[in-house]
Amino acid sequence: MNFFFSNKIKKSLIAFTAFTSLFISSAKADQIDVQELIKTEESNSSAPKLLEDSSPICRVTENDAQYLSRIQKLAYTLPMTLINNGEAIKLIDESIWSIYPSQCRSVQKWLQEDVIFIKPNIAWFSKDEYPFVLYNYRTQEAIKAAFHSMPAHFQRYRQKIVKKVSNHAEGIYFVQLDDEDATVWQINPNDANFDYWEEGDSIIVGVNNYWRVNNYPQILINASIVGAPYCEALFKGYGI
Repeated sequence: MNFFFSNKIKKSLIAFTAFTSLFISSAKADQIDVQELIKTEESNSSAPKLLEDSSPICRVTENDAQYLSRIQKLAYTLPMTLINNGEAIKLIDESIWSIYPSQCRSVQKWLQEDVIFIKPNIAWFSKDEYPFVLYNYRTQEAIKAAFHSMPAHFQRYRQKIVKKVSNHAEGIYFVQLDDEDATVWQINPNDANFDYWEEGDSIIVGVNNYWRVNNYPQILINASIVGAPYCEALFKGYGI
């Protein structure tokens, strides 16, 4: 594997800390101001590293931006390392994502301070093999991706399920994560994948697509299960 970004990892971590510090001061707020986030990120970034040129691809629609005001802070992530010239990318939580072959060059254009969201891939073609997209807020590129792996050791940006509440009769499904705010999430009762989730599973927080955000603006991706299935989720608060 060829690793890039190494000389900027520290700066990315500092920038990411700056993002999260916006929310720590008001930990109980469930909404964020994206423009404020980007403005703060830009003010903390100097001489961002740009890799090789590539042509822009897969621009998302304007409507996607309307959903950003409902995104919970755990869904914000940063690129950390490119692998094999963009064949894969490691995010700040150390999860590794395989990139759709024709889009490998596109991620080489990303900055180390770019804000990234993980979203479902709604395209029918290659959806099974690449069920997610990495959405770059700055470039508005949606890069098709598949979850590859996450290191087993503890990582400060990772979350695990500490409590699972499941009541089939009443259609009540909740999980509590072990992030610093002990966030609680309501799961879409129609998601059969939730039956296989267990306490201790590693979770990656993502963002839902289009009209589905009306009820469940987020997704929770279970990185402990083969294929990394996700469930639609709604952030509910703190602590069960």
